[in-house]
Amino acid sequence: MLLVGVAIAFVSVGGFIVWLLGVPLCFAAFALGILGAAKGKTLAGVLLILASMTAGPVAFAIVPMVSLQAKFQRDQLERNEKLHHR
Repeated sequence: MLLVGVAIAFVSVGGFIVWLLGVPLCFAAFALGILGAAKGKTLAGVLLILASMTAGPVAFAIVPMVSLQAKFQRDQLERNEKLHHR
């Protein structure tokens, strides 16, 4: 679930919606981690809780920046190509 959210964050069209999607995904992963830990899958539950508290928020903070940087570089390359074809 978190991986799907991070994959969606790579699409630069999403913009701010990534944050609106990321917070509920991290909360759901946290809740599922608690349920997993309570049902006897302690290691899996703890790993999911840690991922929802660390990796999820970090990914949702960094991925949009990387996506914007890639979009900026594409736009810059397109401008350079247009200048050289004149």
